[in-house]
Amino acid sequence: MLKNNKIVACLWAIFLMTWMSFAWASDAQQDTKIGVGDVVRVLVYDHPDLMIESEVNDQGMINYPLIGLVKVLNLTTKEVEQILQDRYKNEGYLKNPHVNASITRFFSRSASILGEVNRPGQYKLDKIYTLTDLLAAAAGVSVNGGDTLVHVRQVEGKPIKTEISVEKLFRSADLSLNLSLQNGDVVFVTKPTV
Repeated sequence: MLKNNKIVACLWAIFLMTWMSFAWASDAQQDTKIGVGDVVRVLVYDHPDLMIESEVNDQGMINYPLIGLVKVLNLTTKEVEQILQDRYKNEGYLKNPHVNASITRFFSRSASILGEVNRPGQYKLDKIYTLTDLLAAAAGVSVNGGDTLVHVRQVEGKPIKTEISVEKLFRSADLSLNLSLQNGDVVFVTKPTV
C-alpha cells in the first residue's frame, strides 16, 4: 500500500510540473516578440474562414485574408491581435472583431546547453519553453555532471548569471526555478565540486 502511495505521489508531481510548464509557456508567449520564420496562428471569433496559420516571411510579414500583408516582426501576440482588430474594424470588414493570435512554432529562437549534459548543443525554442524542457532535450545531466547549473541571459547587452540547484529544481519541485527561456539563453551544467 505504501508503495502505491509513493507512485501516486510521484505521478501527481510529474503532472503538476508538466501543467505548470505549459501554463508558464503560454504566459511567457504573450511577452515574446515574433521573429522571421516563426509560425503564427490567428483566429477571429465567429469567423472560421479567417483562421490562418502562416510563417513570418523574410520581411517580417504575414498575408492575412481581406487585409493583405501585415507586419508582425518584433511584435507580441497581443499587439498583433490589436492591430488586426483595428484593421478589420476601421476598414469596415467587421463591426466588433475578437482576434486571438498565438505562436505555434518558434523557428527564430534558440538556446544553448553546454557542459555536463548528454547532448550539448543549440536547441530551437520550438517546443522547448522552460529550463526543464531544455534539460530533457539534452537528454539530462550526464554522469559527470554536478548539482549546479548556470543560466546566462543577456539583458541590455550585459550577461546576467543565475546559479540553480538541480536537486532543488527536481526533488523539491520548486517551479520558481524552472525559468522560461528566451532567445540566446545559455545554460551550463557544471562538474561536481570536490
